[in-house]
Amino acid sequence: LVDTLSASNPRDAAFLKRINELIVANLENRQFDTNHLSEFMNMSRTQLFRRLKPIIRQSPGNYIRTVKLQKAKELFETTDLRISEVAY
Repeated sequence: LVDTLSASNPRDAAFLKRINELIVANLENRQFDTNHLSEFMNMSRTQLFRRLKPIIRQSPGNYIRTVKLQKAKELFETTDLRISEVAY
């Protein structure tokens, strides 16, 4: 999605790239949620929602969950880790 946005809207692409970096950096933090993401981005939750929703067409909370699930899928496909190890 970031690559697709780069051509049409570089500002949104940079914003989404920063969001992705923060989510990936905090994958192991179980407390990381929309509130933490908005704090790291120096935005209110409402501003984050309004800015991110049109780009990804889902709520920030769902997007965080989606990124975590994609990372888990990647770990399953590329390593021999067990489900409990990936979940941890």
